[in-house]
Amino acid sequence: MGRLRGQKKDFTLFDMDVARLAIINDFYCDVSFDLEEELLTLIIMKVLAGIRTPNDHDNEVRVLVHLGIAHRGLEKVSMFVDPALKVDWGKHCHRLTYDADSSLAETKVRSGNGHMHGVGMDLRLDGKRALVCGASRGIGRATAQELALQGASVVLLARDQSALEEVLASLATSNTQHHVALSIDMYNENLLVHSVNNLVDNAGAIHIVVNNTSGPPAGRLVDSDVESLTKAFQNHILVSHQLMSLLTPGMKAAGYGRVINIVSTSVKQPIEGLGVSNTIRGAMASWSKTLATELGLYGITVNNVLPGATETERLTSIITGKASKSGQTPDAVRSDMLSEIPAGRFASPSEIANAVAFLASPAASYINGTSILVDGGRTRALS
Repeated sequence: MGRLRGQKKDFTLFDMDVARLAIINDFYCDVSFDLEEELLTLIIMKVLAGIRTPNDHDNEVRVLVHLGIAHRGLEKVSMFVDPALKVDWGKHCHRLTYDADSSLAETKVRSGNGHMHGVGMDLRLDGKRALVCGASRGIGRATAQELALQGASVVLLARDQSALEEVLASLATSNTQHHVALSIDMYNENLLVHSVNNLVDNAGAIHIVVNNTSGPPAGRLVDSDVESLTKAFQNHILVSHQLMSLLTPGMKAAGYGRVINIVSTSVKQPIEGLGVSNTIRGAMASWSKTLATELGLYGITVNNVLPGATETERLTSIITGKASKSGQTPDAVRSDMLSEIPAGRFASPSEIANAVAFLASPAASYINGTSILVDGGRTRALS
């Protein structure tokens, strides 16, 4: 690979453990050298999706770094940077570590669609907008908080305005983010369409949508009526499909999209006593898989997160229901459930949110059409 056409910057490294330098001109980059144990740590820019240069014919930006390192003493490091890239390098950077024996390290960074080579995992969501359904509590709340921590601007969607305001106040805002709370009934189709369209018109495209809806009431499928199945289908499949229809045009235009569905381990192994939920969750997984094949070409991924038993109001309701029907105490039911989990505990909402945040990130650009178990090992299925 040839050297990038651009300006050559020479940095002098003095006899010290750590030297921090800055690229001059219109942009800056912190460069940190640590000579202890003959390791060099270089903070280098992270090229965000959508950044192009006049010479960027193949949508790739290349950076060539020559490393000549002694354990102590005066050394010189040359970076070839393209001056056409008007980016705040100090803000958008990524840390790489090389062995001191390396004489030449070549880093290739791909922009667009978050597809990157050679720079480690890019988990940041700077400049992205995310819509989180059911964001007022539990997994939805934790997901909104984690996406905000990763740099995204978050739209909170739920019915409880006061609860949404509390979540809104808890979101990180250190990256010039702008968060919004939408208090609407998602099952009111006309209101949902109007609110989301108005949001996109005013704020811009949504890059990440997290479909998260409370599960249907517990009970055996054979005892369930048609109305309960119809309602569950409406609340899960149809609402998610409506959001997908409204938001994917913007994702296509941006070349970046993440549709993430909070479903259930019942996709892999039906759960006794949750007949309607098992049925609808399976349908949701099939819906997701189909969309993944249809949208992948546009840089849009569609995946499911399958939480195991998680410390939420839903879990409390399930435990109470089982206790009532079995004659056991809630503590006994809880103990029985825990005995089935190799991890020996229930998940916290934040642990589910971590999986969602990963799937939302550029690092997960090649994960598409899959269902990821986050259940402490409880589900016995192999795939």
